Amino acid sequence: MARRRREYDASARKTGPSHKRRLCDQKTQERSLISQRSQFSSPSNHERLNTHAAVSRRRSALICFEKMLHIVGADDLYVRATQTRGAVILMYHSVAGKDAAAWIDPANHLPPEVFERHLSYLNRHRKVVPLSNVLQALQRGDCLSAGTVSITFDDGYLDTLSTAAPLLARFSFPATVYLATGYISRGQSQWIDQLYGAFVSRTQDDLDLGGAGGAVWNLGVTFDRSAAYAWLKQRLLTGNLADRNALLAEVEGQLRPYGMPPRLTMTWDDVRTLRARYPAIELGVHTRDHLDLTAHSNDVVAAELAGCIEDFRVNLGFPPRHFSFPYSRANRDLSRMLADVGLESAAIACEDPVVKAAADRYCLPRIAAPCSTRLLGLVTSGAYPDLPRRLVGRA
Repeated sequence: MARRRREYDASARKTGPSHKRRLCDQKTQERSLISQRSQFSSPSNHERLNTHAAVSRRRSALICFEKMLHIVGADDLYVRATQTRGAVILMYHSVAGKDAAAWIDPANHLPPEVFERHLSYLNRHRKVVPLSNVLQALQRGDCLSAGTVSITFDDGYLDTLSTAAPLLARFSFPATVYLATGYISRGQSQWIDQLYGAFVSRTQDDLDLGGAGGAVWNLGVTFDRSAAYAWLKQRLLTGNLADRNALLAEVEGQLRPYGMPPRLTMTWDDVRTLRARYPAIELGVHTRDHLDLTAHSNDVVAAELAGCIEDFRVNLGFPPRHFSFPYSRANRDLSRMLADVGLESAAIACEDPVVKAAADRYCLPRIAAPCSTRLLGLVTSGAYPDLPRRLVGRA
């Protein structure tokens, strides 16, 4: 226990995060205000506010408890006692530096110094393997030992090339990057980051989307801002590309953002550079236009899958093998469609991230990497979520 504390303290001193931002203080504060972790559905619903606060306290207490499980080594003891086996697949999105991060929704971002601490921890305490190793074990009807980890990235952020890949190479770690190929082809920021950028750099507070089925909001009011962001996020998530672009254009037209964000997404030239410089990184697909496949017809889904495979093949010269479901939304019909188009695996975030021997290769469980290195230790140990669920009934 003391050794673990010394390691964490030394790592934190060496790579401690800086929280300076290029935007002004007011805009920086808005990042946390509109974060997904602090959204409310009604500006006048105090009962809902109190309920959210109570849930947040319970969640904070659970996180502290889970960190302590790792600090005292209970996760390792549990794995040995139960002979638990199975790899864990970690999911990342952006690890951009502070300038680009100011334009990225916080739910999709970890600071690069945090990512470096993650890699340092994994290097000392875990075995990082390519996704193909996990699949080969499943084909044998087996699973890998507890403490085995695969690293994945979604979407195709530019910092995957500029920041993540060099850090992965420093530790000789493999990874899999899933590309939303339409955004790569257009060099376009993800819709969530376009929305986020419009909110944090707005010059107007009034937003009237009543004609689009929304409401009239004053974004200078915290609850209104959170409610508007939540409504727009849901509407954009389930929409198609044309509807998204139209709604984003309307929002930007009303809010009149003052700044132009940097390019946040790779182009195909960047992807080819990534592949040439970092051969340990394997590439997969993440649909063409990052649609929620469960919200659209089979014809739209088939076009999305065929489109991303064709984009990938034309620009890289070979077909993709691996896929990840946008927003972790899938069903059995979608899994069958992936097999029909020649894809070999599909990943989806879920509550139980351990890849057991009976796992479906078209529904590979994975988990979003937590910011805390102690929580990272717990979720990659093989003891999560079973250990906290046995002790307190939830994880």
